[in-house]
Amino acid sequence: MPRMLVHLRSFITVVEEGSLHRAAERLHLSQSTLSRQMQALESELGGQLLERTSIGVRPTNGGHALAAKAGALLASYETTIVEVRRLLRGESKQLRIGYVGSAAHDYLNPAQASPNLSGRQIAAARSFARRANHRAPPRRD
Repeated sequence: MPRMLVHLRSFITVVEEGSLHRAAERLHLSQSTLSRQMQALESELGGQLLERTSIGVRPTNGGHALAAKAGALLASYETTIVEVRRLLRGESKQLRIGYVGSAAHDYLNPAQASPNLSGRQIAAARSFARRANHRAPPRRD
């Protein structure tokens, strides 16, 4: 994950926890590492994002705005990465089925004329033919 996104994720955790110490524990980082990340983020954005107090930290106005936008950004990033990895593996959410109209006509008509088919099988074949944009053969009742 790009460094800026790591810093944003850490920032959101700090805001949620209200404490660098608790956020560092949750992120499995040292407090000094997390503090350096927050300083780098503030430097990158050009202003103070967290107000440090004796009892913890709280976001500044800019910090509140960043937390609101960064959560959506990170969620979108994660969704995008999952979708791209799925596509790269050849997986897709869509199932595409192709057919050749002449094949449907050539195979369905003889099948429907077969005395070995049940009424249910004939109805299924007619339904497929209609969905395949072919006119269903006339009923043989």
